Amino acid sequence: MNIFQKYKNVSAPVKASFWFIVSNVMLRGISFITLPIFSRLMSTSQYGLLSVYHSWLSIFTIFCTLTIWGGVFNVVMTKKSEEKDRYIAAFQGLATTITVMFLLFFVVFGDYVSSFFGISKFLLILIFINILSLTPFYLWSANQRFEYRYKALILLTVVTSILNPLIGYYAVINTDYKAEARILAEIAINILIGIFFFSLNIKKGHVFFNKEIWKYGFYFNVVLIPHYLSLQVLSQSDRLMINNFCGSSDAGIYSVAYSFAMLLTLITGGLDSSVTPYIYRNLKENTLETLKKNITFLILGIALVALCVTCVIPDFFRLMLPEAYYPAIWVIPPVIAAVFFMFLYPLFCSIEYYFEELKYASVSTFITAIVNIILNFVFIKIFGFIAAAYTTLFCYIALTIFHLVAMKVVLKKNNNGVGVYNLHAIGIISTIFTLCILGITILYINTFIRWTIVSVALIGVLILRKRIVLFFKSIKQPLD
Repeated sequence: MNIFQKYKNVSAPVKASFWFIVSNVMLRGISFITLPIFSRLMSTSQYGLLSVYHSWLSIFTIFCTLTIWGGVFNVVMTKKSEEKDRYIAAFQGLATTITVMFLLFFVVFGDYVSSFFGISKFLLILIFINILSLTPFYLWSANQRFEYRYKALILLTVVTSILNPLIGYYAVINTDYKAEARILAEIAINILIGIFFFSLNIKKGHVFFNKEIWKYGFYFNVVLIPHYLSLQVLSQSDRLMINNFCGSSDAGIYSVAYSFAMLLTLITGGLDSSVTPYIYRNLKENTLETLKKNITFLILGIALVALCVTCVIPDFFRLMLPEAYYPAIWVIPPVIAAVFFMFLYPLFCSIEYYFEELKYASVSTFITAIVNIILNFVFIKIFGFIAAAYTTLFCYIALTIFHLVAMKVVLKKNNNGVGVYNLHAIGIISTIFTLCILGITILYINTFIRWTIVSVALIGVLILRKRIVLFFKSIKQPLD
């Protein structure tokens, strides 16, 4: 059987996972490849301004859209699939209406509040235009991912991942306002895409306003705002506080190293897109033993990949970036470890969403975010921007533990206490992984040891190749 025949026989979830990983690699990988170009075209201060803009974009997106394509979307797709088009169109109408209200507010009062946000009124307005353009695509994309339809999504990703840096490069080299030019180039592409998918979603759903759907989507997700906001605080507060305490130059240096560390999300992001629907379908069909086995094996695989990425990144970091960024290399190991836990905690959180027990998510994430702000406030002042990486790791570990406890409470209440994961194995894998990351950090300057670890891991993959193949084969076609 040749490779094409084998591919045809692979289940839809496996194909989707593969292509979603490809999608992430295209979208984020090209951004990573062009990072050295823009880091040289822009000063560290300008790059810091760009980073701060994207931090506020992420935060305002939560308030404007309620992250309507998040937890509530997967629940709707599982429990109300026959009305999905109406829900998508109405959710789009809800998010658009809220965003326009925010936009009008900042058009009127932006001059008075821009100093608080550390960016100009012009950039504040661009934030909301960007959100308006992105919302329709995010809803369409979430639908594609849930139903394992990847061809159109991949095509669009390829086109945008090529156009974005090309237009951005042309814009940056032709002005002294380089951060603003990079942002405008990004928004120009997003607007074109947003108009198309806004029209498509309306055409398929035949609705903009629906009181019942708006009420359901609003009340489901508004209680999750503290959760989503706290997640953004966890991921963005370090750069905002570094900008305030150390200056935009250090914020830019830290952001570049953070971007390198987030390379692991090229894999975890693609997997997460198909893992959540897979979990929900197994819960619906009560095939929990298969779920336990496959999720444990998946977590082990992510841990091994994370260790390998940690070992090889320093060499690429030095090869691709100017010397001014080298001090931030020590940020990479703890942030990569944090990415592992960023993948782990949503596995627990998804169970809370499935049973619509939302209060635990908001409370646990909110507490973790407050702890993160306090730790950053204390330790960034003392140790500089490197401290932010370790506070990030600590807080994501705490967040994972909180959601683990919340999941057990939810299962006891809704599933007679029957577990859905092998928590003992997950605990062992996570502990050993964290200790290994800390050990690698101590030996980070030793190239021979780092690449030896990678070689051992690759040999392990070779030995376990049959088990890996069986794992992917065990993921069946989408359940009815």
